Amino acid sequence: MQPIAVRRATIGDTDAIVRLWREMMDLHQEIEPAIWAMRTDAEEAFRMYLAQCLQDPDHMIAMAVRAEEPLGFIHAAKVQRPPVLEPPVEGIIHGCCVTRNARRQGIGCMLVAEATKWFREQSLTIARASWAINNPLSGPFWVAQGFRPYQVSGVCAVAVEADANSDQTTRLL
Repeated sequence: MQPIAVRRATIGDTDAIVRLWREMMDLHQEIEPAIWAMRTDAEEAFRMYLAQCLQDPDHMIAMAVRAEEPLGFIHAAKVQRPPVLEPPVEGIIHGCCVTRNARRQGIGCMLVAEATKWFREQSLTIARASWAINNPLSGPFWVAQGFRPYQVSGVCAVAVEADANSDQTTRLL
């Protein structure tokens, strides 16, 4: 079997990354359909976003491949923190996905190591990742990579209704 390699993504990897991203998003939609509902043009919108990120020095996208077969990707970025915090910038992992058939082979760990390497190259001392609580694979994976939960975010759907005066009112569902 060919070895797995992790390399920086190029614009030529766009189709493969979009397929992997779609697989990740489909999983999220299964977990929380109302929260992860996507626009009809989601793939095209992601493709345009990806093209911007691939050219932005504050973003790093890497691919895991075996004999050029795409197995996974990671998207890391350098972002500003609120102006009252030190350090002023931190690393964030926007997404990490390993295709279903290639999981449990250390590929996710390799991708996180590549992001961590990039964070060090950028002199970033803090890195964040977020994961869906209802995804049974995500939490244990990220904790095993050294990330720890530090903040809980909540989400709720808000219904918009027209009232008697035709103004809109909102209520929590």
